[in-house]
Amino acid sequence: MNLHTQPASSDLLSVMQIGEIFQGVTSFLKPTELYNLTNTCHTMHDNHYLDVTTVVKVALFNGNKWTRTTIENIYHQLLSNAIFMPSIHRLLLLTVIKSCEFCGNNKIHYVTNFCLAFCNTCRQHKTVTCYMKPPGQLRKSVEINDLLQHPSVLSIVHHLENETGHKFSPKHPVSYVLKKPAFDGNHERIGPAITNEDLNTMLTLPNYEHVENYILDQQPLSSQNRDDFISAVNMYRTSSYDHAQTKIRNREVWKAYRKKKLQNAIQALKNLMEFIPPELHHHFGNHVDHFYQDYEHCSYRVCIHMDNAFIRNRLRPLLRAPSRYLTITQKNHKQDLLDLARILCRHFSALPNSRYAATW
Repeated sequence: MNLHTQPASSDLLSVMQIGEIFQGVTSFLKPTELYNLTNTCHTMHDNHYLDVTTVVKVALFNGNKWTRTTIENIYHQLLSNAIFMPSIHRLLLLTVIKSCEFCGNNKIHYVTNFCLAFCNTCRQHKTVTCYMKPPGQLRKSVEINDLLQHPSVLSIVHHLENETGHKFSPKHPVSYVLKKPAFDGNHERIGPAITNEDLNTMLTLPNYEHVENYILDQQPLSSQNRDDFISAVNMYRTSSYDHAQTKIRNREVWKAYRKKKLQNAIQALKNLMEFIPPELHHHFGNHVDHFYQDYEHCSYRVCIHMDNAFIRNRLRPLLRAPSRYLTITQKNHKQDLLDLARILCRHFSALPNSRYAATW
């Protein structure tokens, strides 16, 4: 009994210790890492350390452009009360989801304005097309044109269509709306507050005042999470954009640094080979990782892999600081090259040759 209960208590203690420093480490995590951390166990998933502000900050500062697009889409629709505010864990899920949440097969890049992660195929099945009527056809007290233009009705313009078949006739927007209400796994309402079912109901109302009352009844209630989300986006939007631009500039600086370092390393290897007799050149087989220049962070060594293990270990100083082994710099480093060449020649028992000082 004790053997089985002791690990559980120690695991619980470690989880509580993680919870104490949760806020301190979140600023260094990417959205995917934060999502994985909160789903490590039930205790972490149910803790109260994760809040909307933390999710927004991590998404804007540590996410990619698709993550920021998702946050912006949710933000603009929440301002007009057009969608339901997702829960904290669903909000975090929307920032990392990569597959359609309806079919689960097709890949997606970001969450649409509907606050639903669905692909183009599912969007065609889950939405319906609504046509704006030409002015000459408006006869009722409540028209579809007024409903689609209401700020709280989430209708996304798809294209413009001619009033008649003639190419010079006036064009009217063609929009699409969600066909019917959507729910998550917990049977909580998600997505737009007004769907096509609501539009059909409002078209039967006697006047526009009843329409306004109907929309107000369907709108989600104001919540603390919604207010915190809007405040967090307003707080971090500008600074996160500046942070992203700084990262781009730094990435270009790192790329130029790595390119120069790789060129210096290749040149230093050529200089070293001049001190080595030709019969030993076959020991210096190598291949270059050209993706090294696209890494996000600079590395202390160049990604040149030497096939021979002994040479790989002996050339670590050269790969870490190749400029110290260049002979074209202001300070001549021939002695460093000579010392390194002598070690390699002695290891491979190079024959004495008056043309190569490393063999003397």
